[in-house]
Parts: sequence; structure tokens; C-alpha cells
Amino acid sequence: MFKLNDDQLENYILRILKKKGSVVGEENLRKELRKIRVKVSPKRIRRVAFKSKNIEVEIKFGKGKLSNGDACPICSSPLLEIKNADLDGNIRVIGYKCDNCNYNSISKGKPYLYIFRLKYHDL
Repeated sequence: MFKLNDDQLENYILRILKKKGSVVGEENLRKELRKIRVKVSPKRIRRVAFKSKNIEVEIKFGKGKLSNGDACPICSSPLLEIKNADLDGNIRVIGYKCDNCNYNSISKGKPYLYIFRLKYHDL
């Protein structure tokens, strides 16, 4: 196993997607990378794929609430709290949003499945 920079990781992901067309689930993509002796976390796979101009990431959302409000589950950027005041004037956090990728935990819910595919099929 060896570690590599983001550009190298993107190239390995693109190589896998060219062979398979698409990969359902970050853990499945991680297993494919492990086959070619690349050690990487699912969080890093998501971050690199989301930044890439050549990789499309489709995200399926569930109705669950985001339990950890410190990093975006899509791009790993810091999340901002969405606050609301009740009739008594008490302010509470009702959700989280990301300014980088426009993720919003209130409207979209919690991501549960990532599907990776090539954006441009002629690569």
C-alpha cells in the first residue's frame, strides 16, 4: 500500500471508472482502489471525486438527521448552523448547511449512498 496526492488518486479513480462505468458506494470504490494497492479513506474519496471535473457523484439522501455538525458529509468543508427561534425567543439549531457545495441537512436529509461515474464518457 502507498499514499498519493489528490491528482494521483483522481487518476486511479478515473482508471477504475473507465473500466467499470460506475461504482455504487464509496466502500466499493475503496475496495477497487485497494486491489491496485492504494490506501485511502472513504472521506478522501468523496472529497477528491467531488472536486474533480471528470467525475460525477450522485448522492442518495435519507430521512435521517445529521448527527455530527462539524464537517460536510459531501465535501468535508465546515458546516454552518441553521438556527431558528421559537415563540418564546429560544434559539436552537435545526440543521446544518455548507457554503461550498450547497448541502443543506434540512431539505436533503442525511446522505446514505454515493454513486461515482464519469462525467464525460470520451475520457
